[in-house]
Amino acid sequence: MAVLRIFDRLGDRKNMARNRMRYLVNDMGWEKFQNLVLKERAIVRSTQSVITLLEVDHTPNEIKRPIRISDESGVPTSDGYARWLKTNTVKQKQSGYRSIFITLEAGDITANQLNALADLIRDYSSEGKARFGFVQNVALRYVYEDDLPHLYSKLLESGLAKSGALTMTAPIGCSGTTSCNLALTNSHRLAKEIQRKLLELKFDEDDDLRDSSIKISGCPNSCAQHGIATIGFFGGGGRVGKDMYANYQMSLGGRSDGDTMLGQTCLRVPAKRVIPVILKIIELFKQNKKSDDTLQSWIHRVVNNNEDSEIKSINDIKKVLEPLVIPPTKEEDPDFYLDYGNDTSYHTKTGKGECAA
Repeated sequence: MAVLRIFDRLGDRKNMARNRMRYLVNDMGWEKFQNLVLKERAIVRSTQSVITLLEVDHTPNEIKRPIRISDESGVPTSDGYARWLKTNTVKQKQSGYRSIFITLEAGDITANQLNALADLIRDYSSEGKARFGFVQNVALRYVYEDDLPHLYSKLLESGLAKSGALTMTAPIGCSGTTSCNLALTNSHRLAKEIQRKLLELKFDEDDDLRDSSIKISGCPNSCAQHGIATIGFFGGGGRVGKDMYANYQMSLGGRSDGDTMLGQTCLRVPAKRVIPVILKIIELFKQNKKSDDTLQSWIHRVVNNNEDSEIKSINDIKKVLEPLVIPPTKEEDPDFYLDYGNDTSYHTKTGKGECAA
């Protein structure tokens, strides 16, 4: 609180590019800044509200199965449960437990679903917690395996039973133009459209695609970490004459495992052609893969020029994809010039940026 109050009074409000704590500390020197903080802390302590100490249970955390009234009603018998079990759960090393992952569309969840999630945590997670991660899903650990069918039926009721959380069919998309002043494209909505299409094609059940990833940033800033995606995109704009359209720079082969590398630039893909391009890449993989290949391992060989099939390099992929990304005129396809989630023609404009941008 003391640091915040000092910065609020002394930060450079006129020059937004220098309105940062590091500039304030650098200008006044560390000793002076430290003395100001210590003096301000004394003022904060003497003026802050009275804090009431609550009773806190300091006993060690114990993993206990939640006490529930078990019933056999509502236990799913459809194929959806088997699909969800395969793509949304992993066995823990602790016998009898699984971690389950709730698939969200680009991280979106409603207020009603949050209320339902609270009940699910209370009733099914022996840890009593949910965890939110960068992959934009929700993780519940220490779920007793016998409870999984009941949990799935509750997820169905709240609209949280989508499969594919741990597969390529759950793309990561930053907030994009839905809320970010820096974004050039609606990456958030594009991630949803990709997810819906890949789930419709049941690609979440394809083991060859399981370890791959799709990450989409709405601008060159890597908020979605597109650079380490198997297939990565960052947003920009394209133009045909005076007409603009949402466009993405695509990279291939990024990964963050033992063979960590940034994806290699392939080509620019109009927003309305991203899904066809992804499907074509998967088609090329299926046509040229070896028996033990995954999409990630195949693309890794291609971008490193180690592939011996018809697709030997990233340029070969580019040649196949180029016909798909040729923009039509606005008269030929008006929808092409609308970004996902927008009903007006795409255009770029300079707005007040976030941070110092």
